[in-house]
Amino acid sequence: SVACPLEPDLDALKEACKSKFILTVEDHVVDTGMGAIMALALARNNLSAKIKNLGVTRYGDSCASGKAREAMGLSAENIAKEFFNLAE
Repeated sequence: SVACPLEPDLDALKEACKSKFILTVEDHVVDTGMGAIMALALARNNLSAKIKNLGVTRYGDSCASGKAREAMGLSAENIAKEFFNLAE
């Protein structure tokens, strides 16, 4: 959990690359969050891992938070499914 990333911990990112898979889950816009920062850090540091970023993909849903997470693909079930898909 990272509250306000300015830059990722490069040593932690290198360690994560050893698994060959990185999955980020964000409760805000997916294209501007930690996943995007990590993808950029991978490229800038010539690191390699299969990466999947999950998060908010659109605005406008007005419902209970659980339903909103499910609508954005952020339910526990979908996160697990995406992780296993990433590892295939």
